[in-house]
Amino acid sequence: MNKNNIFIYSLATQHENLGDLLINQQLIRWLSKIAVVVIEEKGVPQEFLYAVGGANVIKASCDPQKYSVKTLGFYLTSLVRRLAINAVVLSPGHMGGSSIKANVKRILVLLVSAYLRMRGVHTIRVGVSFGNIDFAGRLIESLSVLAFRVYCVRDENSRKKLLVFSRKECLVVPDLSFLAFEQLNSKANHGGVKDKVVFSVRGDRRYPKVNKSYEVAIYNDIPLQAAKEFSEVLCYSQVAFDVKEQRLLKSYLELNGVSARVAEEFESIDKAANLLSDAKIVISNRLHVLLPAMMLETLAVCVGDPVVDEKIFSIYQDMGLDDLIYDIENRTESFEEFMQALLLNREDIIERMNIAVQIQVNEIVALMDSIVK
Repeated sequence: MNKNNIFIYSLATQHENLGDLLINQQLIRWLSKIAVVVIEEKGVPQEFLYAVGGANVIKASCDPQKYSVKTLGFYLTSLVRRLAINAVVLSPGHMGGSSIKANVKRILVLLVSAYLRMRGVHTIRVGVSFGNIDFAGRLIESLSVLAFRVYCVRDENSRKKLLVFSRKECLVVPDLSFLAFEQLNSKANHGGVKDKVVFSVRGDRRYPKVNKSYEVAIYNDIPLQAAKEFSEVLCYSQVAFDVKEQRLLKSYLELNGVSARVAEEFESIDKAANLLSDAKIVISNRLHVLLPAMMLETLAVCVGDPVVDEKIFSIYQDMGLDDLIYDIENRTESFEEFMQALLLNREDIIERMNIAVQIQVNEIVALMDSIVK
């Protein structure tokens, strides 16, 4: 670590979300190899702050005029003295929305990044993916690519949403959770007979946000078809927001004669790893349930729709794992038939999945090395 390098890390994320914890923790650890990382922690609970930054975390609020990029005082002070920082890093995340409010936020980020660039401070954004985004949003983000020192999206489809003039400047960096590969893979459970299925369904995919056929497939048909094949059924949540949905799923399965239990784990990566590594198959429309399961060498099946679940579909396709996607809009066979075919070739599929994961790990490590030089 170079103590003369100071990076401000703007931590804006969900705080009861194991996926966000994993990504931010790994990125901060990586940045800490080359710089002193000061975390802009406004609105962040202390327990989440310490989980991602460690017990000796340095907080921007300790000297807001010097470090807090979310305060007016920082910019007023910067007009009369040289900035004491080298870079500002925006925390990763999925960016959707075409509202006026969303685009105003994008403009503010663009203006701040342009100002910092004029003052000799790098701005860095990694781990971005785009949901629905209108032309105005695409234009603003495309200009931001040019203002940032480094701008990375996590799938090829997101890069395609940028306007042509900025695509060459935008890197595609695999999902940052792959930086946790060694930490997670060391917990993979290779022993014993596994006869457990893990479901994890999102709590924001109900009708009318999606069509009725999606709701029935994801929350009823697929879980019921799959659950009857296993001796142990777990409804697992890695996000506090989804807990209610896992309880509803458990109740539905039990009404149909299937015994199930609920596990809620959005604070401990180690506990979540133990849950996922002990399963024979994980079935979900949550990205950061599926990717950790892959790194734990557990068969990870994505269920969903190519539009509604574009983020996951795109990452799976980038990895060459299209056959682990159950597309509820375009499949001709039942999920039970689809799953049985996967289980029949489970060992071969996991070996191929492991190779795909290792390619992503190698690629992200190389790219991160080049970014932080």
